[in-house]
Amino acid sequence: MERVALRSTIASFVVLVIFSLALSLYMLTSRATTGSGGRRKQVLCTTISCRHYANLLSALVNESISPCDDLEAFACSKWASRVASERGPPFGYGSALMGVMLADWFAEFEVHRSALSLE
Repeated sequence: MERVALRSTIASFVVLVIFSLALSLYMLTSRATTGSGGRRKQVLCTTISCRHYANLLSALVNESISPCDDLEAFACSKWASRVASERGPPFGYGSALMGVMLADWFAEFEVHRSALSLE
C-alpha cells in the first residue's frame, strides 16, 4: 500500500513539474512579438538608450559577410577599418562605447529603482 501511495505522490510531483515548466516556457515565448515575415521576434531593447546603442552596434557589423562563413570578419572588420582610419588604439572605440553604454545603463537603472521606491 505504501509503495502505491509513494508512486502516486512521485507521479503527481513529476506531472506538476512538467506542467510548471511548460507554463514557464509558454509565458516566456508569449512575450515575443511578430517580426518581418511572420516570424516571432523577442523584444530585447525597451529603453531609448538601449535602442540607441543597439543601432550603433548593428551599424558596425559587416553585413556583406555571412556570420556563418566568417564570424570574426562579420563582427570586427568594420571596427578594424574604423580604428585604422582614426589611428587610435586597437579596440579604443569599442572600449569607449562600452563604457558609455554601461554608464547610461546604470543611470537608467537608478531612475527605475527610484521610481519603484516612490510607489
